[in-house]
Amino acid sequence: MRWVVAVAFAVALVGCGDDSNSGGPTEPYTAGEDLTEWVTTEEMASILQQVSTEFTGSPLADEVVMESVDDEFWYRSGVPAGAETEPFNGGWEVLLEPWSDERFMEGAQRYPGLPEDVEAAGPSYGGAYFMRGPLSDEIVSIWVNPPVSLGGSEQGEARWQDMYFQVASMALVEMGWAE
Repeated sequence: MRWVVAVAFAVALVGCGDDSNSGGPTEPYTAGEDLTEWVTTEEMASILQQVSTEFTGSPLADEVVMESVDDEFWYRSGVPAGAETEPFNGGWEVLLEPWSDERFMEGAQRYPGLPEDVEAAGPSYGGAYFMRGPLSDEIVSIWVNPPVSLGGSEQGEARWQDMYFQVASMALVEMGWAE
């Protein structure tokens, strides 16, 4: 009987170890680091699969790939390689970029579709929002381009913002900027 207690005690001790290295960064993302350690292609594929099905009525047509250019992090599905330099419609594009210019946060507000206490300003620069989470003082520019237009009406804009904020929320949580 003593050996059962000893084994149970040993198993309990293993579970109490330091798990600070168990699966990902513990501090929030900061500019200059590799953002793909926080927002992986698998996580982006999961949220894009969800919003693609919800908003376009069909699942992703292609796998999500990630490409970084300087401090820009591009996630794409169904977009030809190298298409970042020219307008492209027909696939998903998400761009996450650290932003240092505080002026872009002027007029920032809280939106119901974002995690609690996230501030967002925009859209500007062709549809980018600038966001700051309550767990970081830094700013990130987030741009989401769906494969289809969700319409130019007020209802279409609301659908676009809902879709956009779902993608942004996932990214901000994974970056450690929001809960």
